[in-house]
Amino acid sequence: MDANSILRAPTTSVAAKQSDALSFEPLKRQRIFKIKKSDSELIQFFWSSPIAAFFNDEVIAPVIGCSRKTLQCDRWKKCGLPFRKIGGRVLYQKKDVITWLESHKLVNSTSEYQCEVANA
Repeated sequence: MDANSILRAPTTSVAAKQSDALSFEPLKRQRIFKIKKSDSELIQFFWSSPIAAFFNDEVIAPVIGCSRKTLQCDRWKKCGLPFRKIGGRVLYQKKDVITWLESHKLVNSTSEYQCEVANA
């Protein structure tokens, strides 16, 4: 018996079942891709939600006008928005975000803002 005939030998029923099981394995591992929502949809979702709702950084970033990376860096620096870590997920509560946004004083020009930062 040569090597080619061994390779062409019919598989047993157990081996066939195993190969069928293996053929379905990649289907189990496939990720279901979420459709990315636009920033305006995320902002609308935020403002239409109840005050006690929690959101991830994907929703909060466009609401406060920064990137997700900025939120991550602020968490690392222990500044910025207050957050909760629940089950390994970082979540921001709507009332905390609104309080944080309202705590910033309105200014008419960037020079006023710089003066405030320098005086603080």
